[in-house]
Amino acid sequence: MAKVLTDIYSVFSFERICYSKFDEEMLRDYAQHFSLIENLILCEKVIVEKNGVQHFSLEPICESISDAFGYITDERLYKEPFNGNYQTTSENTYNRGLLYADVARDNEIYFSPHPYREDFLSNTISKYINATASMVINHVDQKISESSSAQIANININIPPVVEHVLYFSKSKSISITDSISEIRNSKNARLFRSYINKLDEELKDLSPRKRIAVLQPLFSDIDKLKDLWAKDMNEEVKFRKRTINLSKIPIIGGFLESLGSGKIEVKDPILAAQKPYLLFINELYTK
Repeated sequence: MAKVLTDIYSVFSFERICYSKFDEEMLRDYAQHFSLIENLILCEKVIVEKNGVQHFSLEPICESISDAFGYITDERLYKEPFNGNYQTTSENTYNRGLLYADVARDNEIYFSPHPYREDFLSNTISKYINATASMVINHVDQKISESSSAQIANININIPPVVEHVLYFSKSKSISITDSISEIRNSKNARLFRSYINKLDEELKDLSPRKRIAVLQPLFSDIDKLKDLWAKDMNEEVKFRKRTINLSKIPIIGGFLESLGSGKIEVKDPILAAQKPYLLFINELYTK
């Protein structure tokens, strides 16, 4: 289930910031866009209602990241498209949210509401984003965020790692947020990660929760090894692999070296090809 139906208001409000580069002083204003930005990187398609896109003239945004956005036409979504008398109230915000959830469920895709709508729906439905991808990244981020270097770096845990990557890529390259999303989304490592997770999601979707354990175990076994290494050095298993050489085995001088406390040394072998290339995208969230 690598497709997600997004609230049209998410795209409408995103228009205000998407063509500018990231401004740290406006960080609080970006919070309502976190889910959409994350979905645009991690999901195969972000589905938007076509009537809403046309009514709000959002075609330029969707076309700027055309490979990410898809469209849905459903008569339940504004059967009589947006008239000027439509008023935003807590009641119709809640009811329209339920309608989105029904459409997403019927089409077997996720639903990711705008945060304002989510406030009304929190006790009724769950928020669906590309759950497996976010779960994997957050699992790594939690471990790395506990490291001493992360504490000194003053990580803002309220900003998802993927979103932070997009925003600061925009700043460092002096490009718009839409261009930042497009470049990162289409990078080799992002495509490998998305492809791997999408296949995993397909494999998981028809399984019972307990049967999913066996499918997830190999992935999380690899991740648990990497996150412990990356908490100490983000370059390990990416640029190099550590190997211990036992000098005490060297004929004639081995015993002498061991007596001096130099019986073993650690070397860093360069890595020419990653064994798990689909996990390199996670590493990019923390390295230059």
